[in-house]
Amino acid sequence: MKASETKRLGEELLREPVKRINNIPKLLASVGATADEGSCRCALQFLKLFFLASFEHRSICAQEPTGTALSPENQLHAWLKQKYYSFCHALEGLLQAPNNNLQVSVLNAIMELVRGQQVGVFDTGLFSKALIILLQSQTVDAETLQLLLSKYMPYADVRFYTLRGIHKMSEDSLRPSAVLTREQLGRRLFQVLAAVSPTLSAGTASEDMQSWCGAIEAGVVKAAPAPGEGSQQRRKRKREQALTAELSPLLGAVQWANPAAYKRAFSEAWLGLLTLPLPADLLKKVLVQLHSTVMPHMPNPLLLSDFLTRCLDEGGLVGMLALNGIFTLVTKHGLEYPNFYSRLYVLLQAPVFRAKYRAQFLQLADIFLSSGMVPAYTAAAFIKKFARLALTAPPAGAIIAIAFIHNLVRRHPSCSVLLNKPLSFTPPTSGAAGAGAASTASQNAAIPPAANMAAAATQTSLPQALTNGHSKGHVQGDDTSSGASSSQADGDSSSRSLAADEAAANDARVQTQEANMSGVGSDGVTGSVGQDVFDEHEADPAKCRAIESSLWELESLRNHYYHAVSYIHA
Repeated sequence: MKASETKRLGEELLREPVKRINNIPKLLASVGATADEGSCRCALQFLKLFFLASFEHRSICAQEPTGTALSPENQLHAWLKQKYYSFCHALEGLLQAPNNNLQVSVLNAIMELVRGQQVGVFDTGLFSKALIILLQSQTVDAETLQLLLSKYMPYADVRFYTLRGIHKMSEDSLRPSAVLTREQLGRRLFQVLAAVSPTLSAGTASEDMQSWCGAIEAGVVKAAPAPGEGSQQRRKRKREQALTAELSPLLGAVQWANPAAYKRAFSEAWLGLLTLPLPADLLKKVLVQLHSTVMPHMPNPLLLSDFLTRCLDEGGLVGMLALNGIFTLVTKHGLEYPNFYSRLYVLLQAPVFRAKYRAQFLQLADIFLSSGMVPAYTAAAFIKKFARLALTAPPAGAIIAIAFIHNLVRRHPSCSVLLNKPLSFTPPTSGAAGAGAASTASQNAAIPPAANMAAAATQTSLPQALTNGHSKGHVQGDDTSSGASSSQADGDSSSRSLAADEAAANDARVQTQEANMSGVGSDGVTGSVGQDVFDEHEADPAKCRAIESSLWELESLRNHYYHAVSYIHA
C-alpha cells in the first residue's frame, strides 16, 4: 500500500472512528510491511492516535467483560482490545528492525501507549517487553537506546521499572540464549545503570519527582508501604490515609513512589549486574563508580563484600580500585578482613607509581598505615617496600615513596632502628673466651684488611719476642759467641713463626669475610653484612624480615640523578 493511501485510511479512521473501524486491519497490514518505510511510519502514527483516543473515551475495556452473552458494545470493545494487542506485537517487531529512524519512532509510540491507558496507570507489561528488546537485541541501534536514557529516564516510574527489568534479565541470563552473550549483556546493563539516578528524586518531597504516567502531576498516587515497616509506622500511615481518603478518593498506592522500594530495586539491579562475567575494561568502570555512586544508596552494602574481596585478591589495577570499596565497608559498615594488610602489601608494586588511579590508591594506603595499631613488623615491611621501589620508580614516584617513609617512621618510632642499623656480624659464642674472641673479631671486622693483618701479626709475635729477648740477655752475659749464634737461630725461628702466624691470621680473616658475605656464621646463624635480609618477593609482611634490615636505599637516593629527589631526601 502506498503512503498516500495509508494516509487517507488513517484520516478517515480518526475522523469517523466508528464508521471507519474496518480500516484498522488495513493499517495493521501496512505496519507489518517494513519494505515501504513511509507507509509503515504513517500507519503507525495513525493507529497510535486512534488507540490513545479509544483509551481516553473508554472504548477499550481495561478488564474482560463477564458473562456468556456479550452485548454488541462489549463485543466491539473486545475486538478493539484484540487489535490493540496486535498493534503492540507489531511494534515489538518493528523495534528490532534494522532501520534506525524507524526504531526511534517505534520507541516513542510504545512509550506513549505505556501511559495512555489511564492517567496514573503505567503499563508494565508493554514496557518490560520493550526494555528486553532494547537491551538484548543485537539489531537495536545505539541511538535508540540513548533516546530511552536521555528522554525517559528522568521519570521516577520509568527508572523504577527499568531497575526491576535489569534485575530480572540478570537472573534470566543464566539460561542459554542466542541473542547476546553475557559479556555483551553486561555492557548494555551497565550503560543503563550508569544513567539511572540512585535516588527517587532530587529532594525528599514528592513534588520534586516526575512521573511518565502523570500520577504525581495529577495527584492520584501515593507511596506504597515499605516492605519492612514497623507497627508504629503502619499506624501512622493508616491515620494519614484516613485523613486524605475523603479529599482524594482515587488516590492509589504504587511501589515506584516509595523511596525504600526504589532503593531496594536499585540495589538488586547492581547486584544482578555483578553476577555477570564482566570484561576487564568494564570491571574497572564498575569499580570506579561502586564506592561513590552505588554503595551509599544500598540498604545493605555488605552484600558487595564477596565481589570486592575477589577483585582485591585479583591484584593489579583491579585490586587497587577495589580497595576503595573495601575501605568503605571496613570503616563504615564493620567489615572484618583479617588479611587486609597482606593484600595491601601485595598491591604495592612498581606499576602503582604509573597507574591512572595512583592518587586514590596512595591516599587510601596512607590512611590505612596511619593507625597506631599497625604492628611494627608490618610498618617496617611497608617502609622497606617503599624504599626498594623508590630506587626504580620515576622521580615523582621516588618523592612520594620518600614522603611515605618519613611519615611511617614518625608514626611508628619502633621502626627508627632501620635508620641506624649496625652492619657488623658477631657470631654468638659462650664463656669468657668466647666473649674475648667475639670482641677481637668485632675489632678485626672494623679494621681495614691491611691493618687487620698487622694487628694479628703483632698480637702473635709480641710474646715470643719478649721471651726470646729475655733468653738472649741471659746467655749474652756468659758467652758472647754462643749468644750471637743463639741470636741468629732465634731470629730464624722467629721469622718462620711470624710467617706462619700471618698465614693463619690471613686464612681466618678470609673465612670470616666469606661467612659475613654469605650471611651465615660458623654456627649457622644468619648475619647481615654484605647481604640485605629483606625479601622483597615475600607476600607476607610478617615473613619478609624487614625489621632486621636497614634503609640503605636512602643513601642511594641521596645521590639521585634528579635534584628534587636528593633535595627532599636531605
